[in-house]
Amino acid sequence: MLEFWNQRYAEPGFAYGDQPNVYFAQKLAGIAPGKMLLPAEGEGRNAVHAASLGWDVLALDYSQAGREKAMKLAQARDVSIRYELADLNTWQPPRARFDAIGMIYTHFPAPIRHALWARLLEALAPGGYLIAEVFDKNQLGKSSGGPQSLEMLCQAQEFAALLEGFDVLEMEETQTLLHEGQYHEGWAEVLRIFARKH
Repeated sequence: MLEFWNQRYAEPGFAYGDQPNVYFAQKLAGIAPGKMLLPAEGEGRNAVHAASLGWDVLALDYSQAGREKAMKLAQARDVSIRYELADLNTWQPPRARFDAIGMIYTHFPAPIRHALWARLLEALAPGGYLIAEVFDKNQLGKSSGGPQSLEMLCQAQEFAALLEGFDVLEMEETQTLLHEGQYHEGWAEVLRIFARKH
């Protein structure tokens, strides 16, 4: 998969656009800036947006090509982000360090997804926010983006146990019209989560 992502991010332009995810931007607008963790951040569109609002951003991905694009975008927008190359399967997050985590299209196979999300959520400080938008299982077969594998897609009920220590402010499976570069374009079925840690 690393070769796939390096190839995609090495293509001209931005695979998923250079503007932030709409849901992420909407939720971030109502939160005071602090420390932000963005795993699987790709080409940096959400990290750069958060930094422009005053967030201290740590972005993670294992694609060198994605990191290079992200750092160029940050420079062009005159903001500063930290971006570490890391394999999320083995990366150990610091506990209770971040005021928000953005999980924007962070897709992993079902057998490892639960444990990986649980580990990442441990990095949230009390009072910290989770902002998530991922493709749900109804996205299978649609051409508007996302993995074409059922086990990589999500559904609301599987996150209930992960969010036991949270106030779930919003969790819904819904349709949205994506205009996020050439690989996220058209009507899509997504799961959105906005929650605050106790």
